[in-house]
Amino acid sequence: AADALLAHHIVYHTNSTKQLLSRDDSYSINMHLLFETPAGYSLFKISDDKKLKKTDEEDLHDKFFADASKAKKYVDLVHFEPFADTADAVTAAAACIDGKVSKSLKSFLKKQLKKSGNGDSLAIADKNLVAGIKDAIPNLPC
Repeated sequence: AADALLAHHIVYHTNSTKQLLSRDDSYSINMHLLFETPAGYSLFKISDDKKLKKTDEEDLHDKFFADASKAKKYVDLVHFEPFADTADAVTAAAACIDGKVSKSLKSFLKKQLKKSGNGDSLAIADKNLVAGIKDAIPNLPC
């Protein structure tokens, strides 16, 4: 079940990832994928962004993310942060729907991305949430 969930998540985020990976090849980034679930937040790291950068956008999904076994070769789970309780989960979900960043999400991202160092960027499928994260964490490319 976790493999299927990961594959679905990666497939969903493919377009956001390609946009962030289409930067100058000489620039090294730490590409991360944010995955919001009813249970909590997951942060994944792209393990080989150079290989993804060299792939045509049309082939990206089929070559790297068509199923969980392929996706697991190119992403690593950095951290999973469960919600404290049901109220926290509901607050976070409502904030995401409104394109806002909950306190728990802001804290999660700052804590986890601080560990990984400079050059971080974050792929997010929900365009409304991108704006909220850019407001909450202005130095983080999304």
